[in-house]
Amino acid sequence: MSRVSLYYSYIAVSNLLATLVVVDAIMTFERFFEVMVFLTSSRDYLLLLLKYSTMALRSLVTQIKLIVYLKDDGNAAPGPIRFYVDIASNFIEGLLHVCSFAAMARVALPLHLVRDLLRSLKNMKDTIQSFVRYRRLATNMDIIFDAATAEDLDKDRRCAVCYDDMLDDTGCKKLKCGHCYHKDCLRKWLEANSACPYCRKDIDANLNAPRARPHGPVPPAPPRVHAAFLAAFAPRNANEPAAAAAVPQPADVAAQQQQEEERLIQAAYAEYLRMHAAMEGAPPPPGTIPMVVTTSIVVNQ
Repeated sequence: MSRVSLYYSYIAVSNLLATLVVVDAIMTFERFFEVMVFLTSSRDYLLLLLKYSTMALRSLVTQIKLIVYLKDDGNAAPGPIRFYVDIASNFIEGLLHVCSFAAMARVALPLHLVRDLLRSLKNMKDTIQSFVRYRRLATNMDIIFDAATAEDLDKDRRCAVCYDDMLDDTGCKKLKCGHCYHKDCLRKWLEANSACPYCRKDIDANLNAPRARPHGPVPPAPPRVHAAFLAAFAPRNANEPAAAAAVPQPADVAAQQQQEEERLIQAAYAEYLRMHAAMEGAPPPPGTIPMVVTTSIVVNQ
């Protein structure tokens, strides 16, 4: 289809939508005039007033979206006009359903409108939440999200929103999950979604999460001692029969484990010196533990 034919199709659709808006507006005005002036409280008139006003609103919103789409053709960042139009239309439609339900309830309870009323209230709630979330993230985008560095972009330069390559000087942003996007693409994505376009992680939930790359060196693990060596000597220490079970737990678990192991090593070494002096008649040189210790333990047991 050529560009001229495409524009003719847009004009035809626009004229049809304009006609629907005018017809629905006229019918809405007539039903409103009958209800308010002639005080007609029939459920049929109230239902027609609701349906005509809802159709007029939806036709008008579709017309506005079409005009905005034609105006922003070829623009990478069209702006949040369509987002605000959706918010306003959902809010007005919810108010229409609430007012119609309240007016019909004076005559009889409209059970057939309960589903539409609940759906409209849910849409209003979701619209308000998405608007608050979008304003918070879009306004503080430079503060919440870090700027993507050249090292981050070298891992993957393809933007998952527009599928274009990201350059170093285009102001790309990096999420907490580690994925990078164009700033305009990310702003446009946040108009309708709150999850990462690539990994689908919630952006709001990851704002306080740790970053993908840890900062600073990782602390070394505490030294480990062979469990059989400690278990062989710890029960034979008569001076501390219940010290291992009654040690209070400090805040740092690693420090507690290291202190416990050092205490057991010292107790085992003292027991070894006593056993060696009893068997050989002379203590070994200080600071040395022969390899025969393990063998002697096995024989004694």
